[in-house]
Amino acid sequence: MKSKFTFLAAAMLSLSAIAQAQNAAWTVNSQDKSLSALVERWAQSEGRHAKWEAAADFPILDAAGLNSAAKLNGATSMTNAVDRLLNTLSTVAVDKDGAPGPKDIGYFACSFSTGKVAVVIRSRGQPACPKSL
Repeated sequence: MKSKFTFLAAAMLSLSAIAQAQNAAWTVNSQDKSLSALVERWAQSEGRHAKWEAAADFPILDAAGLNSAAKLNGATSMTNAVDRLLNTLSTVAVDKDGAPGPKDIGYFACSFSTGKVAVVIRSRGQPACPKSL
């Protein structure tokens, strides 16, 4: 009976570790210097690319703070992580240099399930998302 319990406990820990590793794939790390570089790293983890077509890029000054604010540990996919990231940016007042600025940055993501491009980040006023790239 003890060996069955030990096996079950080990299996549960393994599943938990796998889930945490998958969620960690959609977080910011200390090497991520800008949002465009972060999104590109996420896309490359899927063997794809990202296009940053938005008006400005933003430096990442606090990786841990951004992970926490955007709740990136709970992201279930790259699309979900990008949505969380952009929603967080719309609630935090910073400009492209990290200084206080407007709250509504008006960025949106065009996500694609197939093809070489996983996501395109655009600003309000740019064309709407195409069906595919």
